[in-house]
Amino acid sequence: MTTYVSVGELDDDALMAELRRIAAEVDPVPPSVIEAARAAIFTRHLDHELAELVADSADAGSGLLYEAVRGPGARRRAC
Repeated sequence: MTTYVSVGELDDDALMAELRRIAAEVDPVPPSVIEAARAAIFTRHLDHELAELVADSADAGSGLLYEAVRGPGARRRAC
């Protein structure tokens, strides 16, 4: 059974909750969109984390030596 509520009876938070419920029922978010959003959030700081790893590897006190993957004059090979 559907219960109808007058908009005037709801405060802002309750109105937003009711609108979210209706939107989720009528037009749910596709799973692929949710998956893409999670992937975007997961990788948002990836460049910063990679820069930290490279900086740590380049640190002379760590005992590790950082070298470029390709040296000067190196050619790419076709697969």
